[in-house]
Amino acid sequence: MSIFKMMRVDGHDYVDLSWKVFKEVIEIETGLKDREIQQKLIDMGWTPPPRKEKKPMNIYTKDLEEYTYGWQTPPAVVPSVVFKTRVRDESIAGNNPYCWQDVNTFELFGGKKVLLFSLPGAFTPTCDTMQLPTFESLAPDFYSLGFDEIYCISVNDAFVMNKWADSQDLKYVKVIPDGNGEFTRLMRMEVSKENLGFGDRSWRYALVANNGTITDMFIEDGKDSNIKEDPYVYTDPEFILETLRDQA
Repeated sequence: MSIFKMMRVDGHDYVDLSWKVFKEVIEIETGLKDREIQQKLIDMGWTPPPRKEKKPMNIYTKDLEEYTYGWQTPPAVVPSVVFKTRVRDESIAGNNPYCWQDVNTFELFGGKKVLLFSLPGAFTPTCDTMQLPTFESLAPDFYSLGFDEIYCISVNDAFVMNKWADSQDLKYVKVIPDGNGEFTRLMRMEVSKENLGFGDRSWRYALVANNGTITDMFIEDGKDSNIKEDPYVYTDPEFILETLRDQA
């Protein structure tokens, strides 16, 4: 959108230019830099548009005010990652008609309102019998709140995640294989579960993202490696749904 009708700087007239183009022209012809250009325009009577204040992220966990994030607060935007997925290819014969396909974060989150939940592993008890099937059954309710996609992510490979999705007969929730744990690490949610023979996995959490910007985080209490407990309170789909309904 243009912010100038006519502007004269150092003897040059600039008509109907966007800020970006105007700035580039001024930099080339006068050698002025961004801040100098803005000050020059202010001196000439231009009023900068007010800065839009960023709304802080909502974080839901136990005793948030007393909670110590020794593992750092979550990032403001979803990490940029390429996921190695397997998609159906009808040209392939046999019992495994799938081929590899790279899918990046932008394709999954760009221009969408997304609910993503992460869990320790496919086919594990809480994940398999409660969390994933409940998100699936409540999907229409989440869609009524404006969500475009619901994703389930886990540190499992594409073969395992696809088989799990088939076993659950998913129609709404889409699974994402974070086989190398890269997304999980960048979300600062990686924990060791060597005590269960799992290696490195994800702590249980969920997030809401609008066009990649994280607006809400739901994090189970007590994040740590090799603990016996598997908390399931703040990432319960019914808790998340009611919380988001209260916001609406």
